[in-house]
Amino acid sequence: MKSYKIKDIPQELIEASELIAEEKLKKAEPILRTYLKKNPLDINAMKLLADIGVKFRAYKDAGYLLTRALDLAPDYDQARLSYANLLYKRQLPFEALKNIEILLENDKDNAQYLTLKAVNLALANQHHEAQNITLALNAMNYSSIWRTGKLAFNKDVQKELDLKDNQEILGYLYVGTEVGKKKKVPEHDLNEFISYL
Repeated sequence: MKSYKIKDIPQELIEASELIAEEKLKKAEPILRTYLKKNPLDINAMKLLADIGVKFRAYKDAGYLLTRALDLAPDYDQARLSYANLLYKRQLPFEALKNIEILLENDKDNAQYLTLKAVNLALANQHHEAQNITLALNAMNYSSIWRTGKLAFNKDVQKELDLKDNQEILGYLYVGTEVGKKKKVPEHDLNEFISYL
């Protein structure tokens, strides 16, 4: 993987990164394409252009760029994370999980990787394993909750996630750090709710 010192980062990559940060993707894209024509092996430019492609739903082009970057630099974790996210967006959880496992080999407690793993497990109908990850995140002092609500059935959200007619949202996994006091949960006598036959 090509590493740059701050002073050596090509101006085109700096300019494109600034435009991406400002959500000016249509201005950043031609800069990166021109740069890649002159520097076809620059994996950083490939990843940046692929991330733009994902936002424009040019999944095939983005996938090509990310797999090419990973062929050149298998340890480029940011490209692998982008690729796993792309596979999730394309509803390919088993392929995404293979890439997430590679990421977790070097950083087994990374909350972002574990969260992405959990949502892909859920997508692959392996809900019990997704639940285990939320428990593991809680054990690592993260707070997590699996929630299904109105947005799971919202047509605009389904369209934005590019779901097909035979796909649906089962829920959302929220992960973060705990803020404030813990909510007191009242204790109930289970006998009030359970009857025996």
